Amino acid sequence: AHESPTRTFLRTRPGGVWVLILGALTLLFWLVSRAEAQAALAMAGFAALLVDSWAARRSVSAVRLSLHGPTDAVAGEPVAWVLTAHHLRRPVAVTAAMRPQPRRVLITSERPVLVGLPSTSRGMIHRLLLDVTSTGPLGLFEAGRRCRITPVAPVFVGPSAIRDDPEWPPLRAVGFGFTETAP
Repeated sequence: AHESPTRTFLRTRPGGVWVLILGALTLLFWLVSRAEAQAALAMAGFAALLVDSWAARRSVSAVRLSLHGPTDAVAGEPVAWVLTAHHLRRPVAVTAAMRPQPRRVLITSERPVLVGLPSTSRGMIHRLLLDVTSTGPLGLFEAGRRCRITPVAPVFVGPSAIRDDPEWPPLRAVGFGFTETAP
């Protein structure tokens, strides 16, 4: 499957906001008191933010996904795909960008993983959108990227099979309107 990634985004998590607020308050107190310990604490907080954002962004930017799946699917039933992540530096979470959002799949190694994605309505699947997210080592930032994956061949999504009953239904009218020529 061919993949075309989008730009990487970076989002602050609640812990990152608190570290930023505490670092700013500590820096303000340092301006008033000129205590070196407060300056060191503020700089350590800002360094933690910087390192965590860099690690989260780096872990997502290198990941390449390959996806192999069936050639046809049934509408309304999940479709099994084999997902492989290449150039994995840290564990990442992969989820399909659709509503209702399916559960995330945590990928920790480059081994293939079987992923069940909900099927769309009837038609053809020309491309899949997958969101790849990862947090930094401290959990202060979350980085993500959306990947557009085009399968080698389009996946046809058809209706579910109709059960065929070879036996004739019983007659509803008994003795009314029957003749020898039209039983």
